[in-house]
Amino acid sequence: MGTELTRQHKRIITRHALFIYARDSFRLFSNIYLFDQSDGDLAVIATYNIVFLATHLVTFYLFAPWLQKGKGTIILFSSFIGLAATTGAVLALGDNTVDYYIAVALAFGVFNGQYWLILHSESLTSTTEQQRASFFSYRQGFQLAAMFLTPSLGWIAFQLSDSQEVAYQIIFFTAIAALGITMFFANVEIESKETLQLRFTAKTLVRTPGFFSLATFTTITLGVSRGALNTLVPFLLVDLLDGESGFAAVETIVQLFAIAMSFVFARYKRNTQHISTMGYLTFALFAIAYLALFFGSSLVTYSIYLALRVVGSTTLNISWNTVTNDFSSQNSYVSQQSIEFILIREIFTMSGFIISFSLLYFLDTLTLAALQPLLTVFLIGTAIAAFAFRNLLKSLAVAKEPTP
Repeated sequence: MGTELTRQHKRIITRHALFIYARDSFRLFSNIYLFDQSDGDLAVIATYNIVFLATHLVTFYLFAPWLQKGKGTIILFSSFIGLAATTGAVLALGDNTVDYYIAVALAFGVFNGQYWLILHSESLTSTTEQQRASFFSYRQGFQLAAMFLTPSLGWIAFQLSDSQEVAYQIIFFTAIAALGITMFFANVEIESKETLQLRFTAKTLVRTPGFFSLATFTTITLGVSRGALNTLVPFLLVDLLDGESGFAAVETIVQLFAIAMSFVFARYKRNTQHISTMGYLTFALFAIAYLALFFGSSLVTYSIYLALRVVGSTTLNISWNTVTNDFSSQNSYVSQQSIEFILIREIFTMSGFIISFSLLYFLDTLTLAALQPLLTVFLIGTAIAAFAFRNLLKSLAVAKEPTP
């Protein structure tokens, strides 16, 4: 099999774009919605996201045996229907959503976790080492196109609506519609297995050179890049621009940068050779983005942060997915235990997110000055992650060397 993508890959990418639009419409605006309803209580935001992330992780382990038995399509249908129902429940609750935010987070975590279990498993088992960089580049490009629609349609909704409540209803209704379309792409092609070999796979991974670099790189990078700060800056921008409409307009513009970069990178069929460059570029972009926020609260600094963060997320998604999946392929046993590898990797992924959001409990108020200690921690974390990434690449290079 060469570098060309198959029909299965295209179905996965299309489904993912539709799901991401629905998921991000719900997640982005539900966080802002809760922040408004709780009068800016950061403990509510931290608890909501931690419960969601922890439930997401538990869901991986609860439904892995179903996936192992070949019931991936059922899991996907459950995810789409459940997330649509959760979105509908938030619509029905309206201003009372803040009273039930724990229940909303639990439901969101379950149905989101079901989807990502399937996505990670299909992405790993359906791609070869030669296809991965191209596949993840295209997947990221279409994902960003969906993420572009989220704020742009949100901006239109806020412009056309007489009230914020009506605008949120429009946004959530479009998310439900996208989930309905996604069901037409719910066929899952993952071979069933007799049993999960989780314990033995974990022991094998720990003995594999580069594992601790992989764990460190995953935990710190994802926590730093997509954690609490990624959620808080939109709140600051909404306050600066006096409403969600202005934020949606700015977010729409900066998404265009990431879309262009992702599709340009995907054109190169031998782009696996450039993964190390993409990884180091990721760390540089995030470091500059955090430094920009030290220069005060203004539309310019927030726009620079958002643009660099979105582009950095693009390079991160491509390099992280490619490198971690290549790592699983270097061991002949682990390469046959794709579900087990994904379950173990997800522990480090969610740990990074949860640690990041836990830091919000130490903030009394949301101002850029109050965030500076958090920014300092993230800058240090970025440097540590870059070092771990370098060690991981060295381990992969050694593993690929021919034995004498």
